[in-house]
Amino acid sequence: MIETNRSCRDEFKYTDLLDSYIKQSKEILKENLVGIYLHGSAVMGCFNPDKSDIDLIVVVKEPPSGQIKREYMDMVVEQNTLGPAKGIEMSIVKRDVCNPFVYPTPFELHFSVAHLNRYKDNPDDYVQKMKGTDKDLAAHFTIITNRGRCLYGEPIEEVFGAVPKVDYMDSIYEDIADAADEMVNNTMYLTLNLARVLAYKNEGLILSKKEGGQWALENLPEEYHELVTAALEEYETNVTISYNEDLARHYAEHMLNIIRCEGVMGNIEYTLHENQLKAEDFIRLKMAAGFRERPTELVAKALKNNLFDVTAVVNGEVIGMGRLVGDGVMYWYLQEIVVLPEYQGKGIGTAIVNRLLQYITEHTEPGNFTSVGLTAAEGKNGFYERFGFKKSNGMTKYIERE
Repeated sequence: MIETNRSCRDEFKYTDLLDSYIKQSKEILKENLVGIYLHGSAVMGCFNPDKSDIDLIVVVKEPPSGQIKREYMDMVVEQNTLGPAKGIEMSIVKRDVCNPFVYPTPFELHFSVAHLNRYKDNPDDYVQKMKGTDKDLAAHFTIITNRGRCLYGEPIEEVFGAVPKVDYMDSIYEDIADAADEMVNNTMYLTLNLARVLAYKNEGLILSKKEGGQWALENLPEEYHELVTAALEEYETNVTISYNEDLARHYAEHMLNIIRCEGVMGNIEYTLHENQLKAEDFIRLKMAAGFRERPTELVAKALKNNLFDVTAVVNGEVIGMGRLVGDGVMYWYLQEIVVLPEYQGKGIGTAIVNRLLQYITEHTEPGNFTSVGLTAAEGKNGFYERFGFKKSNGMTKYIERE
């Protein structure tokens, strides 16, 4: 039932477990059971018994009763003892959230090894409260529709609808959003996950962690190959790897900059454009942010002196901007970092600033440093501090000629 290759030959030992799981699911859920579907590493050719779990989605017609949930959980916990080191991860979902797809996706019951003690401590409370929505299901459903396996029940194409790109990207982005802060403590996982997120963003590829690493070796700068190779080695074996922490941090920053530059954040699909800022859009965005209107010809003249600018576009409309001014060698200044209010809080401003800072880094002479300044709007200091900016004793003077 499970795809395998020479690197994952031990998968076959769990065929009996799956057969038993299917048999008992049919007995417990009876006619309410629509199907059982396998996803994750077990269907993507990179199952490692020491580091992988068995990923299952169980689809039902109607929500199971509390008694049925309790009976089902007892079965899952028993089967879990026969599984790999990371056990079974399972979610029960209703058929009507699968097609048309609902996001964030509601689930009726969930289990993984992380919840085992909670269930054992208070089973009735667990089955009552373990219900809600889970963004991860967008990723699971996408793998099922692209590479998954129906273990029992109705065919995948009759049960699962298409997962919109915006939802899938939002789902997988959740796993790597804090990579810059967590990279050193979870290097292997984040190195490979960042790669597969970028592979999807750039090429629409649905990859496993292992495949993501292989893609990275073929598509990323050579300076990161040492890190990716080490992460692949740790993932495929039980070897403990000592990583170069500085390289890992640099890799995370590099990958996040690219992923955030153009894509799907917070259910908003947008693109970043470079050096296309027009006077009309500049004025509109500034006024939306509460600044006074400036003459179009004056703004057009100012924009010609930009060193670099970035605009964020949604459905053909410019909804955010940022630009660089200065001498382009020793001194750079971030100006007019503006996102329309209705699009704020979705990572777009972060993507704009990251691209501006990346441009400065790319154009700083090796072995030298440069100074980057800005004037933060009231209440925005905390936003810029996330990028390493610090308060200084700068002064500003405005000159107005009548």
